[in-house]
Amino acid sequence: WLNGYVNLSTRRSRIALAARLALLAAVILGLAGASLNLPQTREAVVVVADLSASDSSAQSSMQGFINAVARRRPDGNELGVVSVGRDARVEQPPSPLTTFDGFQTTVDRNSTNLDGGLSLAGAILPDGYRRRITILTDGQQNVGEALATARLERSIGVRVDVLPIHVAGGPEVLVDSVTMPSQLRPQERFSIDVAVRSTVNTTTDLVLYRDHSLAISRREVVRAGENHYVFAQPPLSPGTHTYLAQIDPALDTERENNQGSAFTLVASAPRVLVISPGRAEAANVLASLYSTGIKADFAYPQNVIPTLSFLQRYAAVVLVDTPVDALDPDLVSELVPYVRDLGHGLVVIGGRESYGMGGYGQTALEQALPVKMDLPKRKDLPSAAVVLIIENLESDAQVNISKQAGKGVVGLLTQQDQIAVSDATGGQFVVPLQHATNKAAIDHEIDQMQPGDPISYVADLQAAYQTLRNTRARVKHIILLGDGDAEDPAYQHVAKAIRAGGVTISTVATNGLGFNDFQTIQNIAKWGGGRYYRGDNTSAIPSIFLHEARTVARSGIVEGKFYPQELSASPLLTGISAVPPLTGYVATTPKPTGEMVLVSKKLDPVLAAWQFGLGRSVAWTSDAAGLWTADWLQAPGANRFWANLVSWTLPAAQGGKLFINADSSGGQGHVSVDTPPSLGANPGVTAHILGPDLRAATVQLQPSAPGHFTGSFLANTEGPYFISVDARGASHSEAGETGLDVPYSAEYRTTGTDLPFIRALASAGGGSVVSGPDSAWQDNLASVNARQSLAAWLWLLALLLLPIDIGIRRLVVTRADLAAIRDAIAGFRRPSLSGAPLFAPLGTLLRQRAERAQSIRERPASSTVRPSLRPATASPQKAPPNGPGRPKVPKQAARSTPASSAPNTPATTAPAKPASAAPTAPARTAPATRSAEPEPASTASRLLAAKRRRQ
Repeated sequence: WLNGYVNLSTRRSRIALAARLALLAAVILGLAGASLNLPQTREAVVVVADLSASDSSAQSSMQGFINAVARRRPDGNELGVVSVGRDARVEQPPSPLTTFDGFQTTVDRNSTNLDGGLSLAGAILPDGYRRRITILTDGQQNVGEALATARLERSIGVRVDVLPIHVAGGPEVLVDSVTMPSQLRPQERFSIDVAVRSTVNTTTDLVLYRDHSLAISRREVVRAGENHYVFAQPPLSPGTHTYLAQIDPALDTERENNQGSAFTLVASAPRVLVISPGRAEAANVLASLYSTGIKADFAYPQNVIPTLSFLQRYAAVVLVDTPVDALDPDLVSELVPYVRDLGHGLVVIGGRESYGMGGYGQTALEQALPVKMDLPKRKDLPSAAVVLIIENLESDAQVNISKQAGKGVVGLLTQQDQIAVSDATGGQFVVPLQHATNKAAIDHEIDQMQPGDPISYVADLQAAYQTLRNTRARVKHIILLGDGDAEDPAYQHVAKAIRAGGVTISTVATNGLGFNDFQTIQNIAKWGGGRYYRGDNTSAIPSIFLHEARTVARSGIVEGKFYPQELSASPLLTGISAVPPLTGYVATTPKPTGEMVLVSKKLDPVLAAWQFGLGRSVAWTSDAAGLWTADWLQAPGANRFWANLVSWTLPAAQGGKLFINADSSGGQGHVSVDTPPSLGANPGVTAHILGPDLRAATVQLQPSAPGHFTGSFLANTEGPYFISVDARGASHSEAGETGLDVPYSAEYRTTGTDLPFIRALASAGGGSVVSGPDSAWQDNLASVNARQSLAAWLWLLALLLLPIDIGIRRLVVTRADLAAIRDAIAGFRRPSLSGAPLFAPLGTLLRQRAERAQSIRERPASSTVRPSLRPATASPQKAPPNGPGRPKVPKQAARSTPASSAPNTPATTAPAKPASAAPTAPARTAPATRSAEPEPASTASRLLAAKRRRQ
């Protein structure tokens, strides 16, 4: 402004500065997002529909209500829909909804979580609107605290209205509770109370199960209201016991609420469960436990009930040389919470079928142990190379089983081992021979393969042999899975040649059509020096593959006599004065937090232990049957060694001084504990809860009376909940455990419409109980202000100011121009006073033009003058007379140049001035007489003259 506007007048310069500042201000405010806080009249409504089981019959009426609300929606308002059961889902985000096609999302119908529905609805309500939530429910809340959430929504300006859903109910009979002592002494008799609640008079069959065995069955009369049936029970054996009561009423509506259960614990000395495929392998362990007074039960893997309720009867579990595929998968997965969350013990004793050779890698069993199944990276460990040949079994289900079997072998191999997979298509490999490092990529290739159905296995066997013969693996093996219909007389010669080359062949026959097919597969294994398996049950194929892979891939077994080195003093070695030698073990890798008690001369774990959550686990990588422990078993004190391992893992002794009780209501579990005076006035009491989904929770119990502690936890999932309590005083601690069972969801405990709760919910949310869709758009919401962005208007202002800014600085408009513009506008808007038309006809214009041309031709030559140097738009003026000091230009000079010297000049233009006729004054002061000939002016001189006239 200081340097650029010097040619403008002061007034114009100030106006230009003001325009520029206004333009910049508009741009800056637009970029800054300037806005105004303005009151809003538009509304946003979210309808929360209760889709739980108690309201399932009213879904069509809820959909009709939402459609009616959508049809009444005023322009500018928005409508959204949220469905709720145990969880909440957004059916339709707030939008200009005009129709609702129905509920598309799926919610868990076994609970009513209005709290979650309110929270989700409040979260999706848009800002800048007056906001409302309308709940469609029967009011049977059983999860969460909807009243507190409604108050919270009210505090932030959201109104909560409730539309009651009336559901027709029928006769209902349900098991209200099953009550019995939560703790019993040995040989103590007790009674069990089954409470049944009914809305009608009827009869029912009542059955009582104890630990899944029938205890009582009788027919009972049921009266409307509360009914109690008490049964005397004999003393129970030590451990945890479960009672389940079931009814079958003659009149009933809901069948889901016809059962109830209860837990009890009979205190006793701890018992241990020993699991092994053979009793001989576990004989030394059992003898050691018996000799030290520890009670133990032996079980084969297939006889173990795979539930936590069964395992909780035992203080510890001992696995002796047991492969993972011999155990139920549920049992394997439950070992982790059994130790970590319930505080029990786990001891794993090795052998040829254990640890890496038993398939423990990447399982829950590996997670619970202080060692990993990964082998140490050493060159002295033998390695294996395996080729899988998988034929198409002509069934999609069987092909998938074959693929799963192949992936099982991959999971069993270590990173030092190699594997290749052929799809039996003439020697082609879907997985070329490679180290089993990237197992996920190998599994993906197996999933994608499409096995063939060859007429001969010769090409595939020869390709597998050529692949294996050049490897440095100590074990080279081929596993063929086929149906045997590919007969070829060359098998004997080919298989024996492969065997002579150091590669063995095992076969698995399945889906064969006759004796010849199975005989073909069996002969290939016989000639190839391997094993033959008959897989008539295709579901057994994966376990066959795993067994075969464990048999040949002995890379994890290290054999040779050595003396274990003791790295740390441990109670596990109590009674052993000198460590005897061993002749073998299964190689593993220690975990960072595990305690290595004994290691081999190569520093591999032999005896390792650690604290795993609340419990403990021990890993012994050698055996217990004398395979590698012949000298160890004959050493002094060896008989006590196995008992030491088990004793170290046993939970703290339970003196029975804690009285623990647990129950559930409204989706919540409640724990109460009475502590003895010996723990002091203010002990720390903690409850560890393990739910049916194996999720653990910890609750710090709070004192509610001297020596009485209580706490609550979420219990809205059906199934058993296991509770361990730890009370720590100043001098010592006490422990105890109990459990509770949630037989059915609280959704089925109550029926009908809870109008008192609905009124309380509407009141908490600042709303009311409504009856129709018109209430959704009532003008009864609190006023709300919202920021209105000014960015668009500011950009428009800047756009309009830009040409004004340029025009003020660049465009020159005189008063005469303004007057001319004004006259032009006035003439355009008003007709002429003479009544002449505003636009002349074309004929008139042509006639006037011809008359003007004729008058010019008839004008005398002496009257022609030179065109004026003024702009063509200037008005013609009369030439002033010659003034003093202005010399006359002779007329002869004006005629001295002939007209022909300017051929392009019209006839009416004066001849050019001779070069000798120089004026004595500036061009603008030259005489304007007809006889004068001013000097031709350049463009620059004309612009300079115009500028001087403006100034």
